[in-house]
Amino acid sequence: MVNELEDVLETWRDYCAKLYKQERIKEEINIAEEIVHKPEVIMSEVENALKSLKRNKSPRADGISSELLLRLGERRRHLLEDLCNEIEIWESGTWPED
Repeated sequence: MVNELEDVLETWRDYCAKLYKQERIKEEINIAEEIVHKPEVIMSEVENALKSLKRNKSPRADGISSELLLRLGERRRHLLEDLCNEIEIWESGTWPED
């Protein structure tokens, strides 16, 4: 049993440090799991999105028409898939300007 004021304070300090350290570790594990378990965009999703594009529409601000996207070859469709899986795009939901 601890009776001295300094010993009591030290005991509480140790207890709180261990308590918050454990919560912090649990938080970091949860964040790491979220990053690891993000689903990836797969080629079939890219192809379905391209098929659903409407034709003969004006291009948007980026100047890319649906006809241009529909004519992408297999290699460029894979590049589009890779671009969709970039972490910044996935998390923000926006395309980079360039």
